[in-house]
Amino acid sequence: MCALVNDSWKKGSFKFLLYSSTLVIAASTSIQGLAAMREQIPQSQTALEKDYKTVLQEYITAKDEYKKTKERYEIVLQDYNTSKSNADKTYKTANELKTALDELKENYQTQLTKFEEATENYEVSRATYETNKSNYEAHIEHYNTAKNAYETEKKLYQQSKSTFTTMQNEYQDARTKYEELNEDAHKKRTDYEALRIAYENKQKIYNEAATAYITVQTAYNKAKEAYNTQLKNYNSQKLSYERLFNTYTTKKIAYDSKAKEFNLASTSYSKLKTELETAKNDYSNVKIEYDQTLKEYNARRTEYNKAKENYLTDKATYEKRLSELNNSISNYKSKLAEYNKIKEEYQTTKQAYDEAKTTYVTLSYQLKELASQYETERLTYEAEKTAFDQKTKTYETAKTAYDQQKSEYDAKLATYDTDLTIYNEKRKAAEAILKQYEEGTVEYSTALAAYTENNNRYNEVNKEYQQVKEHADLLTAKFKEVKTGYESATNEFQALAVSYQSIKQKYDSLMTQSNQAESAYQQLEQEYQTISTSYTHVMGVYTETESAYKATLKESEEVKTQFAQVKSAYDTISDTFTSESKVFDATEASYIEASKTYEAVTIKYELARTEYDRLFPEYQTLKNELAQLKTDLSKVETSFTDLEKNVETTQKQYTDLKTHYTETMADYESVKKQFSDLGVEYTTAKIAYKVAAEAISKAKETFELREQEYTDLATYYVSLKTKYEETLKTYNTTLVILDEVTTEQKAHESEFNTISQGYKSLTESFTTLKSEYDDVDTAYTAANDAWKLADDAYQIANGKLKTLKDDYATALELFNSLQTKHNLANESFSTAAKPYEDALAAYEKAASAEKQINAAVTNMNQVFKDFPSDKITEANLENIPTDLATWQSTYDVAKQALDKALNESWLSIDDYQAKSDAYNQSSIAPINLDDRLGLVYDPANFKEVLITYIADAEKMMKQTVANVNAFNTVIKANVDYKKEFQEYLTGWQPGNVGDPKNQQKKWLSIVNAVANVDFSELGYSDDDLDSMNTTTEWDEIVSAYENQGADAVKQLKTYAKHIISVSDKWTKAHDDMLAAIDDFEGITGETIKKPTTSNRLSLGAAGVADEADRVYSNSLSALQNDPYDADSGETVLGWLGGQGIGSAMSWRISGQSKPSEVTVPKFDPKKLTISTGTLKILELTAPVIPTVPDMPEAPLEPGEINLPKTVATVSEPLNLAITPSVPSTKVITDITGIDLPTLTQDHASTHPDSIIELGTSEDVTDVELDSGEAEGSIQPDAPVELNDLEDVTNVAPLEKPKELEAAPEVEKPVIPEITAPELVDPVQAPVEHPIEITTPTQPNLLEAPVAVNQSEDPKALAVPKKKQEDTIFPKTNIVADPSKPKLPNTRSGRRLPNTGTETSPIGQRMGTFVVGAAGSLLFWKRKKGKHSK
Repeated sequence: MCALVNDSWKKGSFKFLLYSSTLVIAASTSIQGLAAMREQIPQSQTALEKDYKTVLQEYITAKDEYKKTKERYEIVLQDYNTSKSNADKTYKTANELKTALDELKENYQTQLTKFEEATENYEVSRATYETNKSNYEAHIEHYNTAKNAYETEKKLYQQSKSTFTTMQNEYQDARTKYEELNEDAHKKRTDYEALRIAYENKQKIYNEAATAYITVQTAYNKAKEAYNTQLKNYNSQKLSYERLFNTYTTKKIAYDSKAKEFNLASTSYSKLKTELETAKNDYSNVKIEYDQTLKEYNARRTEYNKAKENYLTDKATYEKRLSELNNSISNYKSKLAEYNKIKEEYQTTKQAYDEAKTTYVTLSYQLKELASQYETERLTYEAEKTAFDQKTKTYETAKTAYDQQKSEYDAKLATYDTDLTIYNEKRKAAEAILKQYEEGTVEYSTALAAYTENNNRYNEVNKEYQQVKEHADLLTAKFKEVKTGYESATNEFQALAVSYQSIKQKYDSLMTQSNQAESAYQQLEQEYQTISTSYTHVMGVYTETESAYKATLKESEEVKTQFAQVKSAYDTISDTFTSESKVFDATEASYIEASKTYEAVTIKYELARTEYDRLFPEYQTLKNELAQLKTDLSKVETSFTDLEKNVETTQKQYTDLKTHYTETMADYESVKKQFSDLGVEYTTAKIAYKVAAEAISKAKETFELREQEYTDLATYYVSLKTKYEETLKTYNTTLVILDEVTTEQKAHESEFNTISQGYKSLTESFTTLKSEYDDVDTAYTAANDAWKLADDAYQIANGKLKTLKDDYATALELFNSLQTKHNLANESFSTAAKPYEDALAAYEKAASAEKQINAAVTNMNQVFKDFPSDKITEANLENIPTDLATWQSTYDVAKQALDKALNESWLSIDDYQAKSDAYNQSSIAPINLDDRLGLVYDPANFKEVLITYIADAEKMMKQTVANVNAFNTVIKANVDYKKEFQEYLTGWQPGNVGDPKNQQKKWLSIVNAVANVDFSELGYSDDDLDSMNTTTEWDEIVSAYENQGADAVKQLKTYAKHIISVSDKWTKAHDDMLAAIDDFEGITGETIKKPTTSNRLSLGAAGVADEADRVYSNSLSALQNDPYDADSGETVLGWLGGQGIGSAMSWRISGQSKPSEVTVPKFDPKKLTISTGTLKILELTAPVIPTVPDMPEAPLEPGEINLPKTVATVSEPLNLAITPSVPSTKVITDITGIDLPTLTQDHASTHPDSIIELGTSEDVTDVELDSGEAEGSIQPDAPVELNDLEDVTNVAPLEKPKELEAAPEVEKPVIPEITAPELVDPVQAPVEHPIEITTPTQPNLLEAPVAVNQSEDPKALAVPKKKQEDTIFPKTNIVADPSKPKLPNTRSGRRLPNTGTETSPIGQRMGTFVVGAAGSLLFWKRKKGKHSK
């Protein structure tokens, strides 16, 4: 109904809104909304019930009055329908005659269009003829202008021709005088040439002699230059050699000095080497005896270590089994505790499930009785709805047919509106042209063409308008019929909607209870599935726990047996360790004695090695220098040999040069005399040259003047010829224009004959068109008479319709008043039921809140059950924070739902409690007090328990998170602890970063070299030391120990620091692990066995630095304070054995080899301590209130009658053709041509060529001898040779015996007692009691029909009236700016009319003609302007 009102409002159907206002009010406001409006009036409950009965009685009385009035109205309606039938008949006759008239008008209009097209074509042709005539006369004027310009240009050319003839005569006179002067110049030139030839013959003889001398002179200079180059090269080679020689000599002197010193030192080194070899032989004998002792000890030690390893393996296996047993016992206890906890939860859940199952069975039996009562009432309602649907179907069929016709009409109306819009735009443009015509700025033919074009469009649009209007009238009648059916169906819908609301309320209530029962069953089923799964889970855990119990007992017995075996092995290995330790002490004493011999040999080796190390770099350097000197010597000697060869060649060249010089000077004296004789001949010829040169120069000047005069004459002739050609071109152009004008004259006369014939044909066509117009006018008279009869019948019926509409308005007013009373009764009915409806709405919200609250509690319980306890392990360490965060986010969502349930959902339950109390206090409440609710939910203390439950969940969550963080921290600390132990092992075991090459033993041997008399690590064997017997060799040993010992002490200190840092880091890691365990136990309350450590690294490394300094300092002092005495008769090895500096240092690295295992207990999350139970919302009992009777049908609205359509005649045709003007009478005259004179070809004869000036000869020059003679250089000598240098080797060091390690004692196990698990009982499945409830079918809301929109008729233009001939403009195809009072005088100032886009064929052809004519005018204008220029 709301959609109906909205659609009516959009379509503008105000009449429908007026008639159906009461229906709109009733249907657009819900029962609850009306009740809310009514509630605002302050009345008591008793008053409300009384008002409802009074309103109901008033409604019944008004209903009877309305039925009487409706019967009287239907009698008057019958009389009106009779008059309407008569009016329809006359309307049909008039409409047929109008159709015949329209056909005649259409034929006439077609012929009129053809005539107008012919008229327009004739006007186009006539306008073209007039334009061409104007162009033809303009062309004649253009020819006369060109002819006058040619005659002026011809006169100027004749003047230039006369000037050229005078200039040519003057040039011929001047050329004759020049020829006489030229002849005299030729004679003087001949005399000079004879003298010149005689002089040049003698000059040639001298030049040949001078050339021969210059050749000799050049050869001498080249020989001199070659010698100078040779001398320069030799001096350069000599300088290079002397530099090379000096460099070599400098290096040789320095090398010879150092080589002599080295040869002396190498002799001393050889003595030290001999002493070292003697000591090495003595040490070898001692070492053989010690190695045998060590071999026997190592065999016993290997046997002991193998037995100890077997024991340690057995002990580790036992300890691992003991640890596994403890873990098994701990895991079993955890499983037993978990099983007991799951068992208790299962028993608690099972008890709650059994209680809920009993409640569900009771609720199902009650609900079946209510469903049976509802089904009886629903069947009654469905029968009423079936009858309504049949009537609705009839209305929908009629409306569909109407909508289809309206859709076709709307499409036709849209097309017409588009055409009308286009027509109105064209009509405005045509009005503007007509207005310009009235103002005098547009010609009559243009205005008439615009009118004709618009009138044609008007006829087309008006025809389309008549068709649209007829369709609209038919649809309007159809609309009224459909609307009557709609109103009838709507009244029945109102009554059916009330019945539907009543049955729907009962259905919704029943569905709510059914959903509650189904939800209760689903919840029960879910609880059963959960508890059944829980039972399976409990039994599974029980089986696992029982298996773990039995396995733990078995494992305990096996560990006890294994302990007895390991304890027996330990006793045996302990006895072996005591006996073998004594063998180690004896072997160690032999090692100390042998070490003294080794240290003596090592000292001698170090002395020799030190001296060798000192001499070897120097030997290598000198050896390299010697090799380089020998290479340099070879280069110097080669350079000296080449220099000796070059000096001989240079000295020979110098001797040849002196001989050449003497011969060249003799040639020079002979040529010098010939040059003096040639000077006399040159003076005579020079005078004749000057006379002839002056005559030739004068002839040249005169020749150039004559040539310039001829050039000027020729230039003027060129300009004269150019003027001739330009004038001739103008003549030819003018002659072409003359031919074009003559041809155009013939075309003009032919075009006049054609246009005259066209005018005659157009006059004959107009006579035929006038006859067709008379036939249309006769048909118009008959159609107009029929329209008058139909209009009279229409007026009679329309008068009755007006009276009938007043009666209809009275009946409708009573109907609307009745509808108002009906609505008031319904409103009172709705208001009376409001307390129950409010309580019922509150109940629905409370039922929804019940589901939300129970779901939130169930969800929170599940969140704690789903805590990922199995992921709080070392294997999942990296993901523990993520898993905890995921669980916390799940908890946060559940907590948010609980808070929302308490803070928002519980408000709905409080509101339901208040509305239920108000309903119980109202008068419509159930009479039986047992049907009234007290507290609307169960259990009574649920809200307080829920608040406590939320607080308990928050507390358990925080404790669980804290425990997880503590577990995460201690697990991570344990992982780091294990990692630190691996780094600790890597830090002190062989190959660690402090000693990657395992050189600790080497460093100790170097520092203890003196104390142990073992210099093998310093590079001196006992044999080497035993062969040393010089102080030089002793000094070498001391130097070697001093340097290498200092480095070894430094390395030992650095390594000791590294070992101490490794020990300290492990100690800190152990302390951190103990602190982490303390923190864990403080937070969780659980205990972890703390690990122990047996780290001894720092104890051994702490005194290494001081001990190394002591041994090294004492050893070095002994060597330096008691130097070797070469006269003692002992070798260096024997001398070192008697030093007695004290005991050697030792450093045995021993750390913790196995870590103490840390066992983290299994994580057990916190559990909720409070259970809320299930919240239940109780339902209301509905009241009983009498309903309002149905409304009668509304009065039928009278049908509309058809308005007869007026007819219109056509306009009488007009012949607007204009008679063409007479041909042109302008006259054409002829023109004459011009000629060009000839240019003379006589030039001045050529003047004499310029004479050749006398050539002069060059004097010759003498030569000089100024080069020096070459000198020799010094020869080089060889450097001193080096002695050979051989290396020394040390003896092999002694292997120190390794000390035995005692095996750790095994501990006796402590095994706690364990108890067995208990069994639980299974659960029984629930049985569903389903209830089938059929939904009532809602009646469909009808859609109201929409009235049609009326079209707008088109407006025609008035025919323009032709003015007097003196106001007609001569040009009909152009217009001027409408803002100016007159047409422009020039074609360029005129423009075409702009009346919008033209679509008709006639208009398009007219546009094409106008554009073509304008283009033609512009073309001839441009051509005329070009000729004018």
